[in-house]
Amino acid sequence: MPQIEPSVLTALMAAAKDAVSNTAVAFSLTAMDVGSSTTVEQRDALVAALRRRPAEVLKPRKEEREAPPTPPTQLEIWSLYADHVDDPLLRGHLHHLLLDAGHGRRPDHVRGAASGYLDAAQLLLAAQDGHGLPRATRCLKRAGELSLKFNQHDIRERATKDAFAVAERLLAGAEDEGRPLLVVLETLQTLECDVADLAERAADLFAREMSGLASSMYSRRMRVPAATRRLMLPWSTRSLTPPIPPMQGSAACTS
Repeated sequence: MPQIEPSVLTALMAAAKDAVSNTAVAFSLTAMDVGSSTTVEQRDALVAALRRRPAEVLKPRKEEREAPPTPPTQLEIWSLYADHVDDPLLRGHLHHLLLDAGHGRRPDHVRGAASGYLDAAQLLLAAQDGHGLPRATRCLKRAGELSLKFNQHDIRERATKDAFAVAERLLAGAEDEGRPLLVVLETLQTLECDVADLAERAADLFAREMSGLASSMYSRRMRVPAATRRLMLPWSTRSLTPPIPPMQGSAACTS
């Protein structure tokens, strides 16, 4: 039975600090010197885990090749580190991979993965690096799906509460994050929550943002001299769409 190598654990935590993705953690960890061949084997096993995406929880991935089976030695190393990493996102990721592989006790990995994702979401929401919100909403989505599939009622309740809080934060309009808002609304819908009011508010928010964008674009366009506009866009003074050439032959449609 392998033992945790302190140099590998230290290197893993250093690589994960302020990283914007698991791929970035893997890149940094690969470049670190951890010592002997045993420690290199553990480092490489963890790099392989970081480069592997967990399976979709509630639906199979489409048009994707089946991932090759993971060697038992790698699974043992993943299991060894899963509960000893301080980073909750890494903890959730490792438990999720072990769940996919059917290695160890399923309930432990379900709760380890979902709890890790929920803890990671809170840390990511507090981050100021510009990457926190998208990653946090993806963590909430995975935690919610795991709680639903494996009937983890307490985790489902926590995921629902956190997702509502994030939706309210995004709907406040302080951050320009349209895609995360859609993800968190989808998460709440998956958790069988009534999102009609939130969806209506989101539609109003998007409409205001698009109206503001259109006004800004129009204002910029009108600051360009008319002669230049005609050179750049011959139809600009007549319509927002290019002229449609007349059709040859039969009519375009029949009544």
